[in-house]
This record gives sequence, structure tokens and C-alpha cells, in this order.
Amino acid sequence: MALAAEVSVERGDFSLSVVLEVAAGECLGLVGPSGAGKSTLLEALAGLVPEARGTIRLAGRELSKLGTHERRIGLLRQEPALFPHLSVAENLSYARPGRGLEPAQAMAARLGLGALLDARPAGLSGGQRQRVALGRLLLSDPDVLLLDEPFEGLEPPLRRELSELVLEELAARQLPAVAVAHHLDEVQALSGEIALLEHGQVLQVGPAAEIVRAPASVKVAELLGYRTFLPGTRAGECIGVHPGRARLGSHLELGVPVAGRLMTCRPSGARWLVELEVGEDGGRLAVELDSVPAAPGEVLGVTLLDPPRFGPDGRAIR
Repeated sequence: MALAAEVSVERGDFSLSVVLEVAAGECLGLVGPSGAGKSTLLEALAGLVPEARGTIRLAGRELSKLGTHERRIGLLRQEPALFPHLSVAENLSYARPGRGLEPAQAMAARLGLGALLDARPAGLSGGQRQRVALGRLLLSDPDVLLLDEPFEGLEPPLRRELSELVLEELAARQLPAVAVAHHLDEVQALSGEIALLEHGQVLQVGPAAEIVRAPASVKVAELLGYRTFLPGTRAGECIGVHPGRARLGSHLELGVPVAGRLMTCRPSGARWLVELEVGEDGGRLAVELDSVPAAPGEVLGVTLLDPPRFGPDGRAIR
């Protein structure tokens, strides 16, 4: 079942207007800074924003005409919001009252919580509480999953594990989902398609790798982690520099070679984050490299891999 929505919200000076489509079994990632309207959009889809207008359709049903509980939309937030007086088993069973403990026990085993069925939320770690919340949501048999930064603050291995579980459920149940994050890398594990949101407006939609390679504007590039914009060959034009899209040495066939004086370098995961001083005005750019065959103060050459170019109006030059 596919989700199609056209939603608008007016709250004082804030205005949100979004059109989105999510295929069955897929997850759309919403990325944008604080105040962009990401959580507001999820709440509007779930029927929690009374000011929301528009249409929300799912498998022939118009959800926008239904009440919150009738929409069968599951919303998972960063705060698990478990019932503190109930055990893990009881919290899980709450999603399926009258069906006994068997579904809760099966879900707990799948989430690695089989030994904690009698534990209360206060005795669980943050990751365990979030697993219980996710399990309760899945047991409620929603038709749509909305994920509002639910794995924020968890250790990377646990985030990957829970993301994989969500993807398995989406594929098995053929559910659409929308996931929210501040940064692209936080939502890429879940989403193939990404929507960049700012000030209540969608700036660009597409596969994450494609958007990073070809942002539609300087604003989109900045949201995606482009840190530096070098002057282009024509007046008013500029070239975007993404730290992860660079290679050591001069490779004209791959992009734009740049040489600069090595200022600093420090480990960045399995690579090195290198800062170069380029141009007569002493501008700085930062790129990630596999190795750094130079000492501070020496000139180092790198190639910016097929960098995007932007015109005086800030829009990409195709």
C-alpha cells in the first residue's frame, strides 16, 4: 500500500506545505535543521495537528477524513513513552489486548529481550526501552510507520540493528514509512529516497547518493554537509566542496584539481580530515583523504570529484 499526502499547516509565522509519496515497503527520509517542520509533518500525518489541511491517501482510504486512531498510523519518537508500572511483556501486550502473551514473547525474543519480560522500564537501558517501544508499535499492526528520530543517541551497532529490523518489517508487511533526522547519515540506513526540508518547504527529493552528488542549490548543498564554496571560472559562479568527495592527487578526468598548503589533519573514522589553505586570500577547504603524504606547511594536491557548480542565484548549473 502506497502513501500519498498533500499537507499544509499554518502556525503563527510558521508555514508548512509538503507533497510526498512513499511506495509500499519503502521509507522516505526527511532531513533538515531544527525548526524545518519535520516533526510537525509527522504529527500532521498522524492526525495530531488540528490545524493541518490537505489530503492523505493510503490504499484507497482517505486518512485525512479519519480520526487519529482510525488512521492506523504508528508513530515512534525518540522518547519511548513506556508505561512505567507495566513489565516489558505487559507493555508489548498492550498493543494487542486480549491475545495473550504469545505475540509479546515472540516479539521480545526477536528484539533480544526474552530474558527481560518481567522487567520494568526503569530497570532497562535506553536502547532496551527503545526496543520495547518499537516492538509495541509493530505489534499494533500499523498501516504506516512514522519514525521521529527514534534511534538518536543509541550506539551505532544498536542503531544499525534496529534499522535493519524496521526495514525487514517494511518489506514483509509492504508498509510505507517516513523517518526524520537532522543529518543525512542518520537516516540513510533506513531510507533510499531523501527529502530535504527547510522552513516547511521541500527543497529537493531523490536518492541520497544522487542528491549529495548533485544538490539543486547552495542551500541544499549546505544542508548536506558541503563546507566550502570556491570561486568558479565565471563571475558569480562557485564550486561546492563536499569533504567526502575528494581524492588525493591531480585527476582531471575525475573532477577539479586543487592545490593548497596543508594546515591541519586529524583522523576521521578510517580516513583523514585535511584542511588546506587555497587561493591568494587564504581561503580554507576541508576534505577527507585515505592518506596524507605531506607535512603541515607543504603543498598538497587533491581532486574534487565532479563537484557541483552554482550560478549567481545559488541554483545548480546543469
